[in-house]
Amino acid sequence: MSRHFQLRLFALLCACGLFYPSLGLFSAQLDRAVQFHGLAQGNYLIGDKNGALKALQACLRVDPNYLPALRLKAEIHLDKSELKATETTLNKGLKIAPEDPALRLLQALLFGQKGKTKEAMSQLHGVIKSTEADIREGRIARQLFGLLQMADGNWDSALEAFRSIPEDGSRQDLVSEAYLAKARKQATGGEIDAAIATLDQAIERIDPENSPELLGRHRFRLLRAQLLARSGRDAEARGLLEQLRVERPEDLEVALTLTSLYASNKQWSRIESTLPTLEGRHELKDIVLYFQGRVALAANRVGTARAKFEKAIDSQPPAGSRLLPSLLFYRGLCLHYLGRTEAAEAAILEAIDTGFRAETTEEAEQIAGILIEADRPELAVTQLEAAVLGRGRNNAVLWFRLARAHRSNGDDALAISALNQSLSLNPKQASALALRGSLLRKAGKLYESTADYKQAVMLNPGNSAPLYALGLNQLQVGQVLAAEQSLGLAVHSGQTDAGVDLIHATTAHCIGSPTTAKRSLERYFEKMPDSKSPTAHYLSALLGSPTGQDFEDLVIRYFRGKAQRKEVLDWAGRAATPAQAHNQICAAAYWLAQQEQAQGKHGARNELLRIAIAAGRPDNPEWQFANWQLAQQNTLP
Repeated sequence: MSRHFQLRLFALLCACGLFYPSLGLFSAQLDRAVQFHGLAQGNYLIGDKNGALKALQACLRVDPNYLPALRLKAEIHLDKSELKATETTLNKGLKIAPEDPALRLLQALLFGQKGKTKEAMSQLHGVIKSTEADIREGRIARQLFGLLQMADGNWDSALEAFRSIPEDGSRQDLVSEAYLAKARKQATGGEIDAAIATLDQAIERIDPENSPELLGRHRFRLLRAQLLARSGRDAEARGLLEQLRVERPEDLEVALTLTSLYASNKQWSRIESTLPTLEGRHELKDIVLYFQGRVALAANRVGTARAKFEKAIDSQPPAGSRLLPSLLFYRGLCLHYLGRTEAAEAAILEAIDTGFRAETTEEAEQIAGILIEADRPELAVTQLEAAVLGRGRNNAVLWFRLARAHRSNGDDALAISALNQSLSLNPKQASALALRGSLLRKAGKLYESTADYKQAVMLNPGNSAPLYALGLNQLQVGQVLAAEQSLGLAVHSGQTDAGVDLIHATTAHCIGSPTTAKRSLERYFEKMPDSKSPTAHYLSALLGSPTGQDFEDLVIRYFRGKAQRKEVLDWAGRAATPAQAHNQICAAAYWLAQQEQAQGKHGARNELLRIAIAAGRPDNPEWQFANWQLAQQNTLP
């Protein structure tokens, strides 16, 4: 049993006056034992415990079996945590009067201090069975039993014990406390619905016409509103809080909770109606400034908002407060909006160092964006994970943000997992599908990646990025015709860079569409007039499309009849690594084959295509082109 409950139990006994009756007046007729006992009581009442014990020793020398003296002596030893002396005194008293309820209650307290909760409850249970509830000892035994049950987490048993006490002020307080403790314990354990149900039970049993119970009922309803807000049932919470505010317009906790709820729901105009209740309290100055700053920020008065947040920061105590992390965050957000990037990042990092955690989806998105821009994706992950594990667990956008943070942090597996969660909540997210497609492609899962890209294109046909990625996927799995169509759509979207034009021109040439290839190549050179890309110049020479650039290597010399095949392939095979040499041979052999194709030399073309396939790998575009052309040789002109 915790020290808190030990003190609570003992204070209850003293408050009830169980162990010392009224002092009374001395008289000549009182025997010496009674006189010494009365002196001990007087000393104890004024706080002189040692003086009380001396008087009790004198009393017990006169009458060793004087039961009131034994009771008071045991009580004083227990109060001083002298457990062995308490036990000795109690044992002596219980030999004289084994059923004395006061001694048995003291023994229950002794068991409690020793941590023997079961024995304490058993002793109290015996007193309860043998003592009527309307007798002082019976009432106190029930109170103690209920408190021990609360300390053990047995809320229902505690409530049953408290309800068996005859109606008085303490009974209602104990019942209310048991309900509140049970609800708070459930809420702390994440059982929000169960906690709300407990509060509903408490509210239902309180008579709204009974004025002594109104305060307890108000506390239950306020906690219920707070739990409703915590579980995302904002409309219910707001309705209940607004009702409580009408009933108690000056209640600060109601005003604060309602203001916070208005802020989380962006009901800025309503906040202005609650702030006057808070403005008159000096200790709430920083909170008022915080909400004033939020209102100003929502109205895009960024400078005013920053000033409010900075004033609130300056008013913080030296050790700070729980509000400081949010003040630092919103100051950083204002600086970010004002374009002061370095100062914004510093304020955000300071907010995190002081314990800031995003409480709303909007805050999570804002801080994640700033942290990723600041190249701190690991911190963005921490903030977003806290958000999606809390109220943002069903927010597809937050899961998508988390995926992007994981990708920036270099953890593709976790990024894919977060995207799966996001898409399970909202399957029609083109950006999320495209991102998952790129990560699956990186992991080598081309067919799954292709499926994601196709869905992304269906949802957003005008976006060139997934079209381009889809074309590359299709090319890599040998679907050259489909790749040309996807790349062509990407080119015609008008949002591509020069590289897309070039790969499309190369693919169109491969499948025998020279006019299409020439148009894309011309677009490429319009964007890259000084390009030194060998592929672009090879294609230009084959298509007869002048580039305006002087470019010559052994492949171009081969086109002009000034180099031999072996000479070109030997040249291509010179590289820093064998893999690079193979790639270069694959590319050179493919382009030599295109020259042979243009000359109508199909045998030489096929031989070169086979060399390209033997040297390259499936992730080389020329390997895919060569493989496709060789498979289509009977249909090619």
